[in-house]
Order: sequence, then structure tokens, then C-alpha cells
Amino acid sequence: MSYLNRWRLLTGLVIFIFFIEYSPLVIPAGKFTPTLFGIPFSLWMGVLFTVLVVWLTYMGAKIYARKIEQEGD
Repeated sequence: MSYLNRWRLLTGLVIFIFFIEYSPLVIPAGKFTPTLFGIPFSLWMGVLFTVLVVWLTYMGAKIYARKIEQEGD
């Protein structure tokens, strides 16, 4: 898989996560206070999505660094 395709895949995943985070999947309709282990469900999802986006950003930085390194040779 080329660097450009990997970059596009990671970018698409971040955009997908953004749309999922603000969809009714995170805040279920008809529930005013959904909780998981006493903590609001939206907080759990926010933490999970933040960790995923940070990991995807790290992977994107590695891909970009390899591309720059390869072009420099």
C-alpha cells in the first residue's frame, strides 16, 4: 500500500470518528442520563475517540516521516 493510500485511509478514519462521535450512537435517543459504571456514556465515548484520534495522528506522523525520508534519499 502506498504512502498516499495510507494517509487517505487514516484521514478517512479520523473524519469517520468525528461523525460517529456527534451522532445518536453516542448519545442514545430517549435517554437523558445514560451511564456506564456511574460515568456518563458520552464521556466514555469521548475518551475512547480521543485515544483513537491520538493513535491515528501518531500513525499519520510515522507515515509522513517515512515519505519525507524516502524522498530525501
